[in-house]
Amino acid sequence: ASGALSANGQASLADGRISASVNGGLSDISLLSKDATGAIAFALTTDGASTAPNLSLTVTSDRISVAAREITGLKLTAAGKAVCARLDDGTAWCWGDNSKGQLGDGTGTNASSPVQVSGLTTVVDLDAGTSHACAVLNDGTAWCWGYGERGQVGDGHREQRAVPTAVVGGPGTWASAPSIRYLHVCGLGVDSTGWCWGYNKDGELGQGDKEGRPLPAQVVTP
Repeated sequence: ASGALSANGQASLADGRISASVNGGLSDISLLSKDATGAIAFALTTDGASTAPNLSLTVTSDRISVAAREITGLKLTAAGKAVCARLDDGTAWCWGDNSKGQLGDGTGTNASSPVQVSGLTTVVDLDAGTSHACAVLNDGTAWCWGYGERGQVGDGHREQRAVPTAVVGGPGTWASAPSIRYLHVCGLGVDSTGWCWGYNKDGELGQGDKEGRPLPAQVVTP
C-alpha cells in the first residue's frame, strides 16, 4: 500500500484501509506497509532524541509499519512492534518491543522512547525486521542484533543478541544494510554479490537446498 502526505499532515493510502496523521518535523511520507499495530510515537529528530508531540505519527490498521525512508538526515525503519532510526551523526536509536533484544541496548526492556543502540557511532544504513535489526557502518562492516535462534544475526551462532554483533564472512564490504525478512537476511556486497543467512525451510537463501545457515552464504546464480 502506498500514499502521500498532504500539506496539512493527513495521509490516506491508496487501498483505503490505512490512515495516518503526522505532526511535527516529518513533511513527506510516501510508503506505509507491513506489520506493526496501534500507535507508534516517533521521538527522534535530526537534533537527536526528542519526545512527542515534537514529532509523532499515529497509525490505525491491523497491518502497518513505516518503510525505510530518508527524511532530512533521518532514516526510519520499522516492522513488528519496534522502530529504529539512524541520525545523521551516525548513531542508531530504537524503541518499542525489546523482548528479543531488537532495540540493541543490551537491556531486553521495552522502551516507549528512543534508546541508543549500543556501540554503533558510524552507521550509514540500517534495516529492522519483526524481531531483529542490522546496520552497515562507514567501514563497510555489517552488524546485527536481536532474535537469532535461526541464525539470522549472522555471527555463526543461533542465539539471541541484545547488542550488535559483527556479521562474520560475506563479501567483506557491504553496499548497504542487509535486507531483513522474518527469519532470514539477505545483503549485497560492493562487488554486486548477493549473500543470505538464517532460516531456509523454503529455499529462501538461494543455495539450492533447504538447510539453514548462521553465516552469510553467497547466493548461487545459474
